[in-house]
Amino acid sequence: MFNSPVTESQLHRLMSVQPKSAIDIGCGDGSLLNWLSGQFSTSGMGVDKDEAEIANANSNSSGKQLQFLARSFDVNDFKDKKFQLAACIGSTHIFAEGELALKMALEGMKPLTENGGFILIGDCYWRKEPSSEYLKIFGGSPPAYRSHQDNIELIHQAGLKLISSDECSTEQWDDFESRHQKKLKARFSQISDNEERAKKEKFLELWNHHYEKWGRETLGFGLYLART
Repeated sequence: MFNSPVTESQLHRLMSVQPKSAIDIGCGDGSLLNWLSGQFSTSGMGVDKDEAEIANANSNSSGKQLQFLARSFDVNDFKDKKFQLAACIGSTHIFAEGELALKMALEGMKPLTENGGFILIGDCYWRKEPSSEYLKIFGGSPPAYRSHQDNIELIHQAGLKLISSDECSTEQWDDFESRHQKKLKARFSQISDNEERAKKEKFLELWNHHYEKWGRETLGFGLYLART
């Protein structure tokens, strides 16, 4: 769910706030906002440049006070809007690449929140130093993740008060990888170009091999709730 290893039960444990309004940046199919709306009658807005995902988000939010936009995110487009909660789960790359991603996401989300509002952010971290073999799957630009504790320290450095944090288990990662691969396989099956489809399917197999051999013990995912 939420296009990440995060589960509903994990959100229940983490969420100490019942936001009346929220924005989700990189919202995917809108599952987070739909969950918030179902739990707390939250109204809000989701932004993602994937038109197919936004179409799913809109079809799943009938009757709710939610709006989903298929577009690239630019904080300047929302400078006149304030939300009680700003969320970005697994999409910090929208704000910047590499080691600046989490820092810029935190800075970019603060202006979107009301005074005393909340930021919910989910990002990867290294559970241990990644092996050179594992990093090959990322190509020439391996991700510049930190440790879970370093992510927390960055939140403090951004002038935010950490309310709660949680780490996804290996079992959550396994479930996410399984669901994500099924989703990608279904998408690849719609590609008419046989060569292109075969290329993507081969990479997916390679990714799964690297995940099973190295990734599940190396890559973590943290969820952090902070107050502005």
